[in-house]
Amino acid sequence: MTQSENRYLYLLFVLCFLSMTFGAMNSVLAAPYLPDMVHDLAGLAADESLKGKVGAFISFFMLIGGSIGGISMGYLSDRIGRRTVLSLSLLCFSAGSALGALSGSWEMLAFSRLIVGMGVGSTLVITAVMIAEAWPLRTRAIALGILSVAYPAGIIGSGLITANVSSWRMGLWLGAATALIVIPVRWWVQESREWSEVHTKKDPVALGPYRKEVISGILIYGAMLIGIWASFAWLPTWVQQLIGPESGAGQVQRGQSVMFLGMGGVVGGVFSGVLSNWFGAKQVQQVCFLICFILSYWLFEVNITYNWQVPVGITLLGLTFGVSQGVLHNYIPELFPVAVRSTATGLSFHGGRIFTAISVFFVGAFVVWFGGYGHAIFAFSSVYLLGMVALFFVQKTK
Repeated sequence: MTQSENRYLYLLFVLCFLSMTFGAMNSVLAAPYLPDMVHDLAGLAADESLKGKVGAFISFFMLIGGSIGGISMGYLSDRIGRRTVLSLSLLCFSAGSALGALSGSWEMLAFSRLIVGMGVGSTLVITAVMIAEAWPLRTRAIALGILSVAYPAGIIGSGLITANVSSWRMGLWLGAATALIVIPVRWWVQESREWSEVHTKKDPVALGPYRKEVISGILIYGAMLIGIWASFAWLPTWVQQLIGPESGAGQVQRGQSVMFLGMGGVVGGVFSGVLSNWFGAKQVQQVCFLICFILSYWLFEVNITYNWQVPVGITLLGLTFGVSQGVLHNYIPELFPVAVRSTATGLSFHGGRIFTAISVFFVGAFVVWFGGYGHAIFAFSSVYLLGMVALFFVQKTK
């Protein structure tokens, strides 16, 4: 590989990393501003029940938008090219944030999150596919593992904005400004050689023969996605339950719990590629599912008070999440040929997201049904076992 080819690879990686970081930043930018948004858009009617309703709809539209964008734009990417669709995705989530900044009602705000979700869901798929097709096989797993860290990096970026910008409209405008990344993407990013060769032949490849791989991919990625969603969504409230309603330290511990989970995810993502190269992606993912299930039982069922085991368990769980995300970013695209890779990866990454989108309306019912936040999180961790089973039906990558 020549020096100019090496430089291009690193430029491509930086642009994909920034694209995913900006997408993640826009995806979570509305949540911290939610009380101010509801107050400004609903006025005196902004009671706690309305805040909960708006929050549920924002989460729903964000998640369902991710599924729509990831699947539909993934299909489009196989037809018209990765670079074009990545550019559309970047404009999509930026336009969604701009529309949110202009919202005159909470319904319009919720709809704007659908557009943001479509762009972010598509960006998640396209960036992984572009790196998978361009990067040398020897270090591909490492590159994709580091790419998976872009999402928590975006969450950190969102936190920096919300901590320093008091106006939610200005915060969303800053998110919309990330559309500028589309300029270097259009100028410097090239279509992958693999896609160009397949597209030139115009030899159609159907998704049907890969039905088993698609179903397995949805179950494998969806299992980890649902487990991560339950942990992130309910972890702070569970920590507060352990501490008790009268404790003044609750806010500090809640913030630390999310921080430990995120930090573990970053470290796990960085090292996921090395582990994949050493032991094999499929084997590492099987171990991740098993460890996540065991850690969930130890963390959420054994602990009934806040003690040293809680932050340690949260960090280890985040570490395993990070390894898993990095491994799956490498493993799933390799299951499919280039002609249908983006379509199939989009289905795999976002099929399970539909379940999480619907689940946001039943959070309270789940907690009551399972008898508390800790029990609810562990009950959802049973999906890790489903993911382990699904892995056995995938014999090899293609």
